Amino acid sequence: MRYLTFESRLRDTLFSPEDVKSFLVVFAIMEAIALPLGWLNAGRTSGWPIESAMVFWIGASLLTLVVYEFTTRGARILLKPWQPPLWVVLIAGAILATPLLELGKHVYVLRFQSAFVLEDLWRPAPSTSLGAVAPRQTVNILMWLLINLALVHYHGLQRFGYRRTHMQPALQPSSIGSEGIIHPALSPPAFAMRIKKPIGALWALVAEEHYLRVIGEKGEDLILYRISDAIGELEGKETGARVHRSYWVARRAIERTERTVSGPILVLHNGRRIPVSRRNRLAAVEAGLL
Repeated sequence: MRYLTFESRLRDTLFSPEDVKSFLVVFAIMEAIALPLGWLNAGRTSGWPIESAMVFWIGASLLTLVVYEFTTRGARILLKPWQPPLWVVLIAGAILATPLLELGKHVYVLRFQSAFVLEDLWRPAPSTSLGAVAPRQTVNILMWLLINLALVHYHGLQRFGYRRTHMQPALQPSSIGSEGIIHPALSPPAFAMRIKKPIGALWALVAEEHYLRVIGEKGEDLILYRISDAIGELEGKETGARVHRSYWVARRAIERTERTVSGPILVLHNGRRIPVSRRNRLAAVEAGLL
């Protein structure tokens, strides 16, 4: 099992420009929800001046976002070796946030009321009983899930290192040929859902211990996956072949072929050289790679 280094953990905590953009979008959405709550004097702000109520809900929304953002980043770092789906990371982050958020809101309510609200309009601090916390946090978790999943899956934004897969699907199906040869089809393979970077059209798969390096036209990504499982998922979906125990290559990726004493070498458009083993040479020929 490969573990995260200190440097990779540090990189995970930093905000890239894309992270900042998505954070601001989430911030705008949550504040758009908070403003009507203040305007309607919802919850504990009943009877407060509208201005105070709106400021209160804006602050409460911002507090929720900041706590959820950093606990979810922490959950992503802790869970990264298992490559969980985004929804698992979001729920784990929200659960980690619960005690911090309850404490923060308790302090926030008391401080806000004492500073901006007339004493006769004060409300008790939020109850910390399980019966009060559970429904309150359930609403928060559902909102966190819906906002982030919608932004990633429907709007293509990056959140916590996840983004919609950018693998290019093939356009037309065809029959399945000889064993080890992959042909085009419509739907993307299951492992594509683990790819977090925009790699473009699929070029090659490279096994690296328990990991799989997915190489595409625009880049590459490393995921926790077995190459045999990935090749099985590509059956009927991509034109290519397994040319070596550790390599699968798409026909579209090959720029030229070189002959060496040890056997043929496939040179990809990005210059990467991939050997063809004696055992897999026939499959490579039948797939049009040689």
